[in-house]
Amino acid sequence: MENKKTNHTPGPWALSANFHQTQKVVSNDCEVVKLPPTEVGKANAHLISAAPELLAALEEIVSFLETNYDHNAAAMKYCDSSIEAIAKAKGETQ
Repeated sequence: MENKKTNHTPGPWALSANFHQTQKVVSNDCEVVKLPPTEVGKANAHLISAAPELLAALEEIVSFLETNYDHNAAAMKYCDSSIEAIAKAKGETQ
């Protein structure tokens, strides 16, 4: 799989330190997103802050599967769904 440059704010992303106020996901002093100080807001902030690492890990997995298991139907099933998720994360699909 080709690793294309993305236009999103580069990782790593981190959570702001104060969970009693608006949740912030930040990268190098750049605010990525604000979320409400609720349990759902905290859970979403954790998920969002992991997004760059999750994307990179999925791209590595797809590359490995394509290189080592390209004739294995089960592996390619996961590879195809992963490629779709990567495209969605990069805004390449709707």
